Amino acid sequence: MEAIDTNILVYYFRTDQEFHARADAFVTNLLESGRPVGIPYHCMIEFLAIVTNHRIFKNPATLDAALDELDALAECPTLLVLGHSAGFLTNLRKLCKGAHISGGRVYDAQIASICLQNHVQVFYSADRDFNRFPRLKVKNPLLD
Repeated sequence: MEAIDTNILVYYFRTDQEFHARADAFVTNLLESGRPVGIPYHCMIEFLAIVTNHRIFKNPATLDAALDELDALAECPTLLVLGHSAGFLTNLRKLCKGAHISGGRVYDAQIASICLQNHVQVFYSADRDFNRFPRLKVKNPLLD
């Protein structure tokens, strides 16, 4: 399975962003590939928080527009919303200790843990911080 990070979703959704065209083509192709695609539910919540935030965007999206986008993505028959499963805290502990992280970076470890528990083979993100987790293969589709 492949999975998509928050920042790719933001670029996909926000037409005013520099990487919108690349993200739009990438996400569209991925969802039309017929392969299973996951989005950690934390990334969906973070997406909502970012695209509706007036401190980030001069013209933020309305909550309804952002939720409508997530609804449209969820209609894809191969899209899975990824969440915690048994052993999550044990796995999270190993990731945090192995990468020597604390504070805000624990949030990334949580997403990495969910991806690993759900057997994500490739996590698409523009965030280099995920490279701290060697068991998670991370690719930036906006640079290809």
